[in-house]
Amino acid sequence: MEKSNLSEAETGQQIPSPASFAHVDEKKVLRKMDVRLIPMLALLYLLSFLDRGNIGNAKIEGLQEDLNMTSDQYNWCLTVFFFTYAAFEVPSNLLLKKLRPSRWLPAIMVAWGLVMTLMGIVQNYHGLLIARIFLGLTEAGLFPGVAYYLTMWYCRHEIQLRQALFFSAASVAGAFSGLLAYAIAKMDGVGGLEGWRWIFILEGIVTVLVAVGAFFLLHDFPETADFLTEEERKFVVHRLKYQGQDRNADQVAQAEEFKWAYVWQAFQDWQIWVNIFVYWGIVCPLYGISLFLPTIIRNLGYTSSTAQLLTVPIYITAAIFAVVAAWLSDRVGKRSPFIITFLIIMVVGFTMCISTSTPGVVYAGVFIATCAIYPAFPGIIAWLSNNLAGSYKRSVGMAIQIGIGNLGGAMASNFYRQKDGPRYILGHALELGFIVLGIIAAFILVVSYSRINKSRERKLASGAMEHSPEQLSTMETPPDVRMDYRVGRGEQGVLSFEPYKSHILPLWRFRTVPIARKSSEDLWQKFIQFDEQGDFVGMDMTRKFIQMGFTRAKRYANHAGGRKYDRTSGKEIPKSGSHKGKEEKLAASAIFREVWERCKQHEGYQQKKAAFLKEQKEWRKDNAQT
Repeated sequence: MEKSNLSEAETGQQIPSPASFAHVDEKKVLRKMDVRLIPMLALLYLLSFLDRGNIGNAKIEGLQEDLNMTSDQYNWCLTVFFFTYAAFEVPSNLLLKKLRPSRWLPAIMVAWGLVMTLMGIVQNYHGLLIARIFLGLTEAGLFPGVAYYLTMWYCRHEIQLRQALFFSAASVAGAFSGLLAYAIAKMDGVGGLEGWRWIFILEGIVTVLVAVGAFFLLHDFPETADFLTEEERKFVVHRLKYQGQDRNADQVAQAEEFKWAYVWQAFQDWQIWVNIFVYWGIVCPLYGISLFLPTIIRNLGYTSSTAQLLTVPIYITAAIFAVVAAWLSDRVGKRSPFIITFLIIMVVGFTMCISTSTPGVVYAGVFIATCAIYPAFPGIIAWLSNNLAGSYKRSVGMAIQIGIGNLGGAMASNFYRQKDGPRYILGHALELGFIVLGIIAAFILVVSYSRINKSRERKLASGAMEHSPEQLSTMETPPDVRMDYRVGRGEQGVLSFEPYKSHILPLWRFRTVPIARKSSEDLWQKFIQFDEQGDFVGMDMTRKFIQMGFTRAKRYANHAGGRKYDRTSGKEIPKSGSHKGKEEKLAASAIFREVWERCKQHEGYQQKKAAFLKEQKEWRKDNAQT
């Protein structure tokens, strides 16, 4: 069932005040959520990353030779995974929003587990190619789905740490993959199957078994979480709807209904496309490392078994760095400084790899680069999600970022060609090129966000208001000065004009001088009434309609001076009642203008406006995009 776009004020429901949740232990609620959500999600992603990357372990155990594949054919098997993976991420995220996550995520998990198991019995290049195509299709929904799913539970300032805890499963998968492959490879010959086949079969079976458990252990959304009390569920929903708003002020919620316009707006949003270049600067090295690290290390002169084991400390260290960096990023409320710093460290690591053939130095370079890649990845996911408002637009935007961004994996699959070993200068150089591109795109985002924030502060100071409530509901960043008068951090609430419509609109008339005089006086009385109620929103909306009265009447007065003719007959058309009498319309305009000036000079209005502008300036200072 879809959530209504009407705010609580419109529906007549009482909006819970923050004081009503004062006795709820927020840290205790977060601990409950962390314990119930993060371990299961991390396990799902660990298996996902393990299943897509274990082909690198299988390769050094003889996959390529046993299937009589060339190096180019092997690279194609890596590449085609990302085509279907990218194509099905947006539809999958839309389905996740429509369906229950506790059903959708385990279902796709069963599907890719079966595909992985069947990969263990392929007999040639074409069989492996088709299996990889279907693996990409079935895995497509997990990572963007979980990344979006977490934003439905955690606030903006908490999300990167949870994204990192979830994504650290990828680095643990890298370490576990090496250990597991080392052990499973010892089964070579069991059942008449090669060791690399058992890697696919056993890991696929484990995925299916975990998926069955996930049907019962995954939770959908906070509203239905049975591990929270009724009051805690209301508290979690409330803090998500009104995150970042003034706790002592009236609060408003964001719109949640589905509209195809939100999907189209996500595709048109410039920041998503610039963000994708930063994403490529991180994901190309990520997949280059995950798919080829065992091969790179083996070609330094180590045995297959030693190469498998040498990947373990790299991934374990990277996982620790990812969690620590995410905690610091959430703590200081910044994303870009961390992302850019890690991109620069990646440049240092790959420069070490490309500059020498000494095994120790190359291993150190790969170590350094990997320890920067894994902390940067959850940061870039959190950076975009923080700046997309409206759950459907955020869902689509994150799927676009991850889907098209993961085409970088298709490119990275072809960076490390067998003929370029053991130094792989071309592969390392291409990684460096994408990292530099990511740094440039990150600086473009930082400069753009800075200019947007400064421009808004200037407009805020001048009191300019230029956005309608309909525009506000899907804006990805706080509007200049809003008719809603409240801003969430990244997710904006919208106070619709609807609650005031029945009070203001019937009073607004300007057809004749007597009507304009009565209308303007009625609106003035409504203005005073809102002042007595302390409702600045109502005061300012009333003032804006009075202003529209004198501008609209003046415009109609200008129209009244001309003549209209029928295009077919050429006869003059009598003027309609609304366009009759230029002097009368000018007089009506003057009446509205006099009342408008009275509103502007009203002492209560001036005081409330000054307090509002001060509050908004402080909010923007604290919550500028970074």
